[in-house]
Amino acid sequence: MKNIINLLTNKITVPQGYHDFVDKRSFLRIPNFLDVISNLAILLPALYLLQTRKNKSLLSNLLILHISLLAITSGYYHLNPSDKTVFWDIMSIATGSIIVLLIIMNTTTEYNLLLYIFAVFSIIYWKKTGDLKLYLLIYIGVPLYIIAKYYKNNNLQIYLFIMILCNILVWLTEFNDHYIYKITNNLVSGHTLKHIFAGIGIFYVIKILQKDNKL
Repeated sequence: MKNIINLLTNKITVPQGYHDFVDKRSFLRIPNFLDVISNLAILLPALYLLQTRKNKSLLSNLLILHISLLAITSGYYHLNPSDKTVFWDIMSIATGSIIVLLIIMNTTTEYNLLLYIFAVFSIIYWKKTGDLKLYLLIYIGVPLYIIAKYYKNNNLQIYLFIMILCNILVWLTEFNDHYIYKITNNLVSGHTLKHIFAGIGIFYVIKILQKDNKL
């Protein structure tokens, strides 16, 4: 109980040295080239959805937009990693995650707007206080909601398994950036792989929503 209280009351901050990514190689005058260009893996699911969606609803348009924005803002962040540039990156993650949640829940417009405002507020709250707690509620909560919603659906279990696996790999590669760079003989960093696994994970979220006739 004490640990739960401490978690709720203490700040969850950006880890010290988080922005110090190991692969700083430049190419074509683009700094941190592989960490920047690997965000194309995040853009690809948006292009896939643009070509395969069954209806052009507002929420499907917003999902395509937010996935595209995530690829752009993450690329922008990796050009010059800092608390200032990561703001737009995590803003895209928070708002995009909420769009996925709204598509699944299929609620009223007013409720949708409130949840979206909460996503924006969670990042502003971090900027003002240094506390990631509200952002992490969205970042962790939305995938957990997807799992809880669909784990009994036999037709979606393989897609759900791959989505879960990708989320685990995103976490492992993100926090083993330097180690992966070392064991691959400076070929590829953990953070570059993170973007690839994130793109695959987003693709399978889209597949889940399509199989459930949400897109």
